[in-house]
Amino acid sequence: MSWTVDRLRFLLGHIEGFIDTEADQIRERAKEFSPETGLENIETIAEPQAPPEFVLERLSPFYDCGLLIRNLNGPWIVTGLFWRGTVFPLTAADQRRADHLMDIFGPTKVGRAPAEKILKSVQLEFLLGTEKDHFGYLLQPAQDCAYVLFSRLADPWAKDHVLHTQRLLNKAFLY
Repeated sequence: MSWTVDRLRFLLGHIEGFIDTEADQIRERAKEFSPETGLENIETIAEPQAPPEFVLERLSPFYDCGLLIRNLNGPWIVTGLFWRGTVFPLTAADQRRADHLMDIFGPTKVGRAPAEKILKSVQLEFLLGTEKDHFGYLLQPAQDCAYVLFSRLADPWAKDHVLHTQRLLNKAFLY
């Protein structure tokens, strides 16, 4: 099922008051969520050439929030995201342009910027709410696919966490 940004914004803004089953599961997962560490102990995050959406799902336990950015013979577009362990594929109407984020990175580079700045640039700033201590890390393991992963881990732990993520992504995309 795909999610509209308006539905997602409403859900995250009112997460405490939902009763329906799907929202209830999301609320419980969000309340208990704490990003996992230990990426250095993982050999593979996904089989080589797994769909980028599957890889996004596999990354969701390790970061507070993340974006999947795709380029399918056109502009770079945010096509999916995760927040506190739950993946939300975006409907076509709610996918966001992200060309401005995509300098040519490639599999050997990692971009880093304050999360608020990145999320505001793709009109998804509501994802982290008032939390201002996150950084976004842009990793591009393939020519048509990139991930922006948000973490509040402090250096030097953040650097190691992101480098292990980069290693796993490159392995999944055959680099």
